[in-house]
Amino acid sequence: MLNDKKWWRWMVRVDAVLLMVAVLAGIAGAVLSGRYLGARAKATETSLRSRYEAKAVVVAAADLPQGEPLDAARLAVRRMPREFLPEDAVPVERAAELIGARTAIQIRRGTPVVPAALLRGNRPQRLSTVLAGERRALTIAVDQVNSQAGNLLPGDWVDLYYSRSDGGGAVLIPLLQRVEVLAAGATLLAGDEEADPAAADRNFSTITLGLSGTDAARVVLAQQSGNLSVVLRSPLDTSEMPAEPRSSQELLLRPSRARSASGDTRIEMLVGGNGGVTPDRSWLAVGQGRPATGDRS
Repeated sequence: MLNDKKWWRWMVRVDAVLLMVAVLAGIAGAVLSGRYLGARAKATETSLRSRYEAKAVVVAAADLPQGEPLDAARLAVRRMPREFLPEDAVPVERAAELIGARTAIQIRRGTPVVPAALLRGNRPQRLSTVLAGERRALTIAVDQVNSQAGNLLPGDWVDLYYSRSDGGGAVLIPLLQRVEVLAAGATLLAGDEEADPAAADRNFSTITLGLSGTDAARVVLAQQSGNLSVVLRSPLDTSEMPAEPRSSQELLLRPSRARSASGDTRIEMLVGGNGGVTPDRSWLAVGQGRPATGDRS
């Protein structure tokens, strides 16, 4: 009987110890689980905050067509969640790096601007990007006379005159008027920007014109059958001359005196070839073979 009581007491002590161990293990597990879940929740919250945190980036201020030059008016700043931004979106701190670049593709308004969608100065611009509508680009050969002594620039407007021999004389016909010069040699028209005279290449032997398909065919035929003369005109001059043939026989008629709006009968002469961009100006009185004395400017 005594042995049975000792055994029972021993069993009670073992059960108590096991119960205490189980309780302590449960408490420890709960504490560790709470800490783990808390850490996971904090990490998830940090990740979500980082992914959806707003970041200021450069976007297109309006719909930009292909080949559009970028300036401050065409760019804007917008805060967008990082999750929806391209990896190479340009931050606002680097916005100045985009000025002067051109769009290689069309960019919709509000779209983040990325370097891959831009043309830089070290990448040649395609001639086709300056052609609008159904225009064609036609390159013709020019000499020092037809290139205005190398002073033609992309963006200038010219008239084309066609001439050919006719018996013992010659016939001249105004072929095309107000034709835009797209390129002078390798210097290409830069969108709506004016060409820089200081940066232009003066030693060129070709110019590229922007024409309709029909007019391009007429110029090709004119080159094959006669001579073309290129005459520079003011970009503000929108007048058109009558397309009437002129004959060299008219030169044998008595010349009329050239008279300006002020009644002056002198003829202004622009003489180039002296190495400067601006030609020398002088006045030639009608009937005299040299400039009038004291009128050179």
